[in-house]
Amino acid sequence: LIVDDDAYLRATLRQQLAIEGFTDVFEVGVVADLDNVLSHANPDLILLDIQMPDGNGIDIFTWLAFRMGADCTYRCSNTFAYCSFLGYSWLEPI
Repeated sequence: LIVDDDAYLRATLRQQLAIEGFTDVFEVGVVADLDNVLSHANPDLILLDIQMPDGNGIDIFTWLAFRMGADCTYRCSNTFAYCSFLGYSWLEPI
């Protein structure tokens, strides 16, 4: 699941996820749509933007962890871009 208000970034992340073998990738451009998507999707991975027009990414993460009842690890989108810039695979631990 990609949660980001930037349509270009969502498309880029979707393409990268497909290359990495992820299927059934959902996208949310506004926080208001998140609950609706989660009513029919059970994502293995959520890429969450920190600054959304209608919500704070850290608050959204807290809500997601509570709603999904799972242990969660948080990384911001910029971490992935920075890792790619440094030459790391963006799914590789650093």
